[in-house]
Amino acid sequence: MNGAERISQMIKSTHKRLNWLAYVSAFGGLAFILGLWLILSFTGALEAVSPKLRAAATLTTILICIGLAIRGIKNFSKPTQQDAFAEVDALSETRPASTLIDNPVRPHAQAAAMWAEHREKVLAEARNLPQPSLWKKAQAIDPLFLRFITPIALIASIVFAGNLTIPRLQNTFKADFGTLVGADNLIAQAWVTPPAYTGHAPFDVSANQTFSAPAGSEFTIRVETHGKPKLKLHYGKKTKSLPLKRGADGTYETKLKLDLQKEVTAEIHWWGKRAAYDISTNADQFPTITFDGYPKIDDNDRTAFGWSAQDDYGITDVSLIIRPAKPKAGEENFTDTIKLDLPGIEPQKAKNKAALNLTRHKWAGIPIIAFLRVSDAAGQKSDSREVAFTLPQKLFLQPMARAAMEVRSVVLREWQDYDVAPTANAEIMDNGQISPIPPSKLEKAPKEIKRAAIMLDSLTYKPDTYFNDRVIYLGLRQAKHIIASAESKPEADTSEGILWSVAMRAEYGTLADAARALEAARKALETALRDGASEEDIKRLMKAYKQAVQNYVDMRLAEALRRGIDPADLDGEAPNSMKLGGSDLEKMLKTLEELTETGATEQARQLLSDMSDLLEAMKNLQLSNSMSGDPLGSQQNPTSKELEKLAEELRDQRDLNDDTLQKQREQQNATPGESGQPSAPNGSGPSLEQRQKELAERHLNSPSPSNENGTGSENGSQSFGSNGEIEGMTGDYPMDEDGYRLTPKGDAVTAAKEAQRKAAQALSEGDLETAMRHQKDAEKALTRAATEMAAEADKARGEQGNGTDLNEAQDASDPLGRPTGNGLIGDGDEIKVPETMDRQRAYEILEELRERSSKQGLSDDEMDYLLRLLKRF
Repeated sequence: MNGAERISQMIKSTHKRLNWLAYVSAFGGLAFILGLWLILSFTGALEAVSPKLRAAATLTTILICIGLAIRGIKNFSKPTQQDAFAEVDALSETRPASTLIDNPVRPHAQAAAMWAEHREKVLAEARNLPQPSLWKKAQAIDPLFLRFITPIALIASIVFAGNLTIPRLQNTFKADFGTLVGADNLIAQAWVTPPAYTGHAPFDVSANQTFSAPAGSEFTIRVETHGKPKLKLHYGKKTKSLPLKRGADGTYETKLKLDLQKEVTAEIHWWGKRAAYDISTNADQFPTITFDGYPKIDDNDRTAFGWSAQDDYGITDVSLIIRPAKPKAGEENFTDTIKLDLPGIEPQKAKNKAALNLTRHKWAGIPIIAFLRVSDAAGQKSDSREVAFTLPQKLFLQPMARAAMEVRSVVLREWQDYDVAPTANAEIMDNGQISPIPPSKLEKAPKEIKRAAIMLDSLTYKPDTYFNDRVIYLGLRQAKHIIASAESKPEADTSEGILWSVAMRAEYGTLADAARALEAARKALETALRDGASEEDIKRLMKAYKQAVQNYVDMRLAEALRRGIDPADLDGEAPNSMKLGGSDLEKMLKTLEELTETGATEQARQLLSDMSDLLEAMKNLQLSNSMSGDPLGSQQNPTSKELEKLAEELRDQRDLNDDTLQKQREQQNATPGESGQPSAPNGSGPSLEQRQKELAERHLNSPSPSNENGTGSENGSQSFGSNGEIEGMTGDYPMDEDGYRLTPKGDAVTAAKEAQRKAAQALSEGDLETAMRHQKDAEKALTRAATEMAAEADKARGEQGNGTDLNEAQDASDPLGRPTGNGLIGDGDEIKVPETMDRQRAYEILEELRERSSKQGLSDDEMDYLLRLLKRF
């Protein structure tokens, strides 16, 4: 490279370096601020501070950069070629850059030769000249060397950030400037109100959260801020804006109906997106229902079947729908709906059994097709499979009853309505005047309705000849009048009730009315127990049920007297007594009342069902007096008297057991230092020891000894040991399979007396625990004695009657359809009734639960827990 080229290169290089220094001088501060901001971003320093501070820093940086950019633009001066020449000329006194371009002012031979010599000397010197140094100028512009430090720090921060470089840079550019004006103080509340069919309470939802809600729910958003926010809804690729209306309290609110199976994202915007809700809807599933087996007809002509149903939110209605299997022309679409009871209030899963008395239905006695229909709270319905069977009908033996039922069936099964009345009336001459005759309403009646009217006229043709009961005759004439005066089919159908009552009276007399009232009272009480009615309602219905039972018993006794039968022959009780069948009804009613008072609804419903079975058997009882001589049981024999004495002692022993238990609990709760002999619980009357001694000294005859198994002595007595105890008895006897203490066969009374004496001795010593154990042994022994004595009485009746074998007699049933077995009459003993102290404790717990559930300020979980306890209790 020659000297001229070297000088030209130095000029160009110097010019570029001067340009760089000019940019650094003008925009160096801007570059430094941007570099510093990027370094803070890459290192995560901006993410560590609060959104408000980050927004302030970002905004400040932007403003400073704008200011520096404006200043740089104003101050920027681009270096010229002369500036570069000056820097190169400063390298030598010969001014190499100027020499390269200069020429002599007055060229002549001598001057030209001298300029050429000078030029050659400068070019030769230029080969060794260094580049012009701009360090001092750069040092003056950037004395802190930021032009080197900033790039190095930026590269280091990028290496430090690694994979987070781009995300952090994006977050830096997304600074929330709304925080500077208080947009971050926006309060958004949102909740979902599920539709009524779900039975669910409204629930809150959090912002920036995905949730699901039932279809038809109402989504409410409420925003509290000093600005005016906007709501944006995103349906897939579509976006819709909804206004937020400002309320009187200054908040903004809007409501959104959630459509079926549609996803939507709701966003609240004010200085950017402040909250978002991703919502999806769930469709309400259809309920399902099935028969649990094929419908059957039970012994009482009831249509019995079980069913199971379920729904995702709750079942509101279950119905049995029937239609004729072989409909007549025009009846193809006729159905009838019978509502069934649910086992609870809108259960999600339900399983129940139904026993429907459909003998009064218009299609009774003909083949029908039936299916179940279930509905949920949303109105959705589903049907089960269809089943076919013959609807049972009530058996009537009396001719007049059968005739009334036939007329009733003719009226009910007619489906055609009345025709339009004729416009032209017939005329008749009356006292010289022509008067119109109004047409008979039967003329426009359907064919079968006319036939029913003729049948009723035929039945009541000669009342004095064929009717012994005027009520039946008047009932048939009243039915004829209703049919003849009816102007429509529904009006003619109102004769159904009278015809049914006539048939029941003709077949059973007025006993049927009392039975119908009893069934209505039973159903009302059962419904109240099932649905958890109030205590006052259950007491009122219990009273009505007891009155209905009393009326039914009175009517049954009256029916016996009407037929010439002694009421004592029915069950050995007085006419106006509730004690039918060995005091069964009286005991069961008392037990039922105690169960309802203590809140044991499930046991009460079970006992009510047992009583219904008992009374149902009484409905179909055929009263007769075919027994010859004195009926067994019509008079008391010695065995009956002993049974009464045993029952009285057993009752007294149980009362004493309860009082002893109460006394023991009082001592346990007493303050230390209190002691003394056991006394009566109320502080007056005979002490517990005296009462136990009196029971031990009462005389009772033992049942006849039995030596079938080779046990017992010949005279039925037990041998005693030296300590006065019966051999083999220690006061803690083993249990048999029936739950009784095993005592020597045939001498349970002796065992009871011995246990009573031991209990009295323990009471005298103040040992209540031992006394209670012996008292319980005495109670079990007395119960066994009563059982054995009842078995002997059964055997005696069998021998004195028709000679029936004892085993057959044990498997037989009494006139009410109940098994007699070994003499133990089923009277609801399978229902466990709480003892006296347990019932009192139950009352206290129930009152405490009611008091706590009535308090204000309970949380939803606490209230649900108390309600579950009340329902179970």
